Amino acid sequence: MSIRWTYACLVLLLVTGALTTTACCPIMPPSTPTVRTATPWVVVETATPSPAAPPTVGPAPTATPVIPPTGVPTPVPTQTVEPNKPAVGIVAPPQGAQFSVGQPVPVQYTASDAQSGISRVELYADNNPVASQDYGRPPSVNGVLAWTANSPGSHQLMVKAIDGTGNWAPAYVNVTVVQNVGKPSVQITNPQNNATLEAGVAYNVVAVIQDEVGIRGLELLDGDATVNQNWDHHQTPYTWQVQWQSNQTGPHTLTVRAHDANDQNSVGSQSITVYIADRNPPMVNASYNPPGDVQEGSSLGVHVEAHDSKGVVQITLYVDNNQVDQWNAPNPDGQSSVGVDLAWHNVPQGGHTAYVQARDSTGLTNAPDYHDFQVVARPTPPPPPTQPAGPSAMGKWGAQSGDQRFLLIVTNQQGNTLQGTIQIAGQTVPISNSTIQGNQVEIHAQVGSVIYNFFGLALTETSMSGQWSTSLAGIPQPITFNRLLGQ
Repeated sequence: MSIRWTYACLVLLLVTGALTTTACCPIMPPSTPTVRTATPWVVVETATPSPAAPPTVGPAPTATPVIPPTGVPTPVPTQTVEPNKPAVGIVAPPQGAQFSVGQPVPVQYTASDAQSGISRVELYADNNPVASQDYGRPPSVNGVLAWTANSPGSHQLMVKAIDGTGNWAPAYVNVTVVQNVGKPSVQITNPQNNATLEAGVAYNVVAVIQDEVGIRGLELLDGDATVNQNWDHHQTPYTWQVQWQSNQTGPHTLTVRAHDANDQNSVGSQSITVYIADRNPPMVNASYNPPGDVQEGSSLGVHVEAHDSKGVVQITLYVDNNQVDQWNAPNPDGQSSVGVDLAWHNVPQGGHTAYVQARDSTGLTNAPDYHDFQVVARPTPPPPPTQPAGPSAMGKWGAQSGDQRFLLIVTNQQGNTLQGTIQIAGQTVPISNSTIQGNQVEIHAQVGSVIYNFFGLALTETSMSGQWSTSLAGIPQPITFNRLLGQ
């Protein structure tokens, strides 16, 4: 065998650390081979043959293995490539996350390799490189690489971590890209619009949000003031529940705003109005009439003034714990101030207790303020005045004196006073200052500017006889009035 072949076998022996050349190939020794043993490596040197003496051709003898001295360990060559790969993970986005076309997608990662360190991290989208970051071989790194979603559909993102020896490991996440064309929709399910709530009590505000790509940002506003917020990313439909309370009475406008996950300026919202009322029952002032005893068969009246910021919806009058009268507000929200009159009619005799109770729109009622009273018997009315004994001047009377004719009609006789009319010269005028004393009657009347006086009339059942005169002619003339029967 040639010297070149022998040299190749020796080189292979040195690389593999073998103790024998049997596994490699036979060594054809030249005419005078020299063998030298070294520790720990075995080096075989071969003399250069004379050019005039070609090697003898014949069967090759078996080479003798060279064994190192006893107690010397066989050396192990150093590895040039580390067998362990780096650890790598994707923190965000989550698996299956949705994004809209044109939206930057930040990919947050972690990578570590305690032995060789991290030299580079690369980001791929659908196996296409999109971004990378070089490092100085620290044992662990974390960072963010971005990819812009330009086409709708499903996409695979890969983060590739490379350590200091060139080993690498991947991490994957699948995302969906959609055409986002609408704002988030918000529906507040609790409390109801126009609800009345008590001051100082915490209530759950519940809203259901819908959006094509999810939301990143929720706000609860009381008027223009933000009272609660949440800027986490949420897939939709998402139900947001947050507590809210207020000590300020009156109307409040509650608004829930949702921000699109891909476009913070794309905002959907809904507003409702609620009313905060105090936690006190209605204030009531009742005035009873009469304030003391009540006559049997009459009425007990009560004037009620009631006030409540939550709205008074009902006022009821009770007597002996029985409802006897009631007022109801014309609308379900009630009135903050009410003045109303209630009554109990045809009251029976005996002792009774009355009270007024007002109820507000939240169901609160005032504590009763009891009013005790007595119903007494109605007094007997006095008898009518007794008519004096003797003849009555009531009725129609006719008289004539000379060419004067008179028609006297007495319509009322109360005690000594007479009322009625007299016809003189075709004119009917009322009688005035006319009296009766026993059976003596005086009649006075005025026609125009003339006063007629009838006096000294003696009354009988059928006639009145006496004298008459006028203010023009003072000379008395005799006259007799006869009762006109059947007229």
